[in-house]
Amino acid sequence: MLNAIGSTPLVRLDKVVPRDAAEVWVKLEYFSPTGSYKDRMALSMVERAEARGDLKPGMTVVEYTGGSTGISLAFVCAVKGYRCRIVSNDAVAKEKLRSMEAFGAELEVLKSEGGKLTADLVPRMMARAREIAAEGPSYATDQMRNPDMVAGYESLGEELLRQMKGPIHTFCAAVGTCPFNVTVLVSPLVSTSMSFALRSSASMSAVLICIVWAAASSVPPTERVASFVS
Repeated sequence: MLNAIGSTPLVRLDKVVPRDAAEVWVKLEYFSPTGSYKDRMALSMVERAEARGDLKPGMTVVEYTGGSTGISLAFVCAVKGYRCRIVSNDAVAKEKLRSMEAFGAELEVLKSEGGKLTADLVPRMMARAREIAAEGPSYATDQMRNPDMVAGYESLGEELLRQMKGPIHTFCAAVGTCPFNVTVLVSPLVSTSMSFALRSSASMSAVLICIVWAAASSVPPTERVASFVS
């Protein structure tokens, strides 16, 4: 099942992009098992720890998360047979918490202030995860400080280079579960800039990667600007 992570399709958007504008391609990361490109980083954190000998059979994987990382990590641990303990909070969508539990993760849900993500919430989650990891043979993936997380996305770039038949002039990536807008100004040579909206569902985080391929490859990179509006 882990072989299903990555190697996601790349499709061109034809109807929402103005005629004579740049080519816009979308990487469909929701084809990964949990519907998120977080599957890539979860697998990387686990397998690189195994390769170093930091994570061995019988150990527990511990993480703090607001959702998508926990879902992906719970999935990877379920396939590999590791116990997975997740620290989250009650400000997180219930669907995400249920998804982690569905993959077998043991959840500890911290109380928030009125269901809001306050400044102290993530540090409290991190501290509690450290306490859990100290209870017995465990490996704390510690996503925010783990270089294996970043390495997990290398395959994404490699796939794009293989899938595109020409140069990639502008790369846009969006993270989060809410609707977002992507505005891309490719160059003055293109008749109009492109402004379009992409929506991901509340249970699907970071599932879309937008690739913009300029219509005129001779346009200097300085004239191409990508901006995000959450």
